[in-house]
Amino acid sequence: MVLNILVTDTAPLTPVRWGGPHRIFNLFANLPEDFQVTYVGLDLNSRESREHNAAERLHEMVVPPSRLFPAARKAQLALLREESIDLYSYILAHHGRAYRNAVLREAEQADILVASHPWGFPLLRRAEHAARRAGRQKLLVYDAHNCELTLAAQILQNAPGIPRSAALRAISAIEKEAVRESALVLACSARDADEFARHYGTPRRMQMLPNAVRLREAPSPAIRQRARNALGIPEDERSALFIGSYYRPNIEAFETLLDIAVGMPAVRFHVAGSVSRYPEFHPKPRVPPNVTLHGVVDEEKLGLLLGAADIALNPTLAGGGIQIKMLDYLAAGLPVVTTPHGARGLPVEHGKHLLLVDSSAMQGAMEQLLASPALGRRLGAAGREFVAKRYDAAMLSGRLAGALRDAWGAS
Repeated sequence: MVLNILVTDTAPLTPVRWGGPHRIFNLFANLPEDFQVTYVGLDLNSRESREHNAAERLHEMVVPPSRLFPAARKAQLALLREESIDLYSYILAHHGRAYRNAVLREAEQADILVASHPWGFPLLRRAEHAARRAGRQKLLVYDAHNCELTLAAQILQNAPGIPRSAALRAISAIEKEAVRESALVLACSARDADEFARHYGTPRRMQMLPNAVRLREAPSPAIRQRARNALGIPEDERSALFIGSYYRPNIEAFETLLDIAVGMPAVRFHVAGSVSRYPEFHPKPRVPPNVTLHGVVDEEKLGLLLGAADIALNPTLAGGGIQIKMLDYLAAGLPVVTTPHGARGLPVEHGKHLLLVDSSAMQGAMEQLLASPALGRRLGAAGREFVAKRYDAAMLSGRLAGALRDAWGAS
């Protein structure tokens, strides 16, 4: 029997360019032959719908936002004074006609309805209730990337009180419904599971399913040289890499990186992802000359940046779930310097898999690695082996398949 899965989220899935789509694609595109997946997403920068086969058994459909979006964005910036969160996607997307119609239409044909992030859950619950009244079985699943209430509270901590409270109440209502009414909740980390229990009570059925990563070719001098040549990086230049999307925890991490870069002028800091837009939103950006902003990169360029770097950095102090950047760094065999929060959800050890330090000590840790290539190679090899055993995409997709079969059989 082939089980048809509908997965919803509020962003395009491919090309995979940031953490949310990374998790969805690596888990659902690698499911075995007894599953067929349709993904419905939202592209806030498009006015037209599009669809294509994103993988052998994964079909992607993307629709534009409703006409509410520009006004909602303008109101958010005026009331919350925060540009790194999109409350339209969080609390209003399921009211948009194109998105609503696409989700409900595809839900008619699906057996398993997955809200990846909770934002499409109100539509999936509506479809499941209609099917139940008609005597048909559908399984509701919530694929949690974070505890969204906890994350939003961190991002909006400096927002004005009344708009902040209203936004958090709306986010809490949608996430509470997803956690309590799903037949299966997939939690990214034990910390997120604890947050769900604290805010909403323990779900009926929960399974730990961390983010997955595709293992790249093992690092070698030849790979490093090819990557550096392709990027135009001189052989004698030492380089550090940071990856991040444009939202508050990564913005704060980027600002820490800028301070570190000032103190290490001989090191070139490469920054990939939409956090590169930082200068657009700051009238006097203090980006030193040894910081290169690459913007959003495709998979090929990301591979080059990972292959060319000497060190990977993660100075984050907030956020939820297991950060995709950490899995990418470790899977590439890079020595990693991270804060304890940056390594949240990962059972890693300081000095064995990476260097785990406070943000104030990151420069010293980087200098230690640059002075000891042998230490960097040892940490890089141990980190890559750690990821291969625990976070390989094929392995975790197999675990997801088993969880979905069990939940379907028990429903």
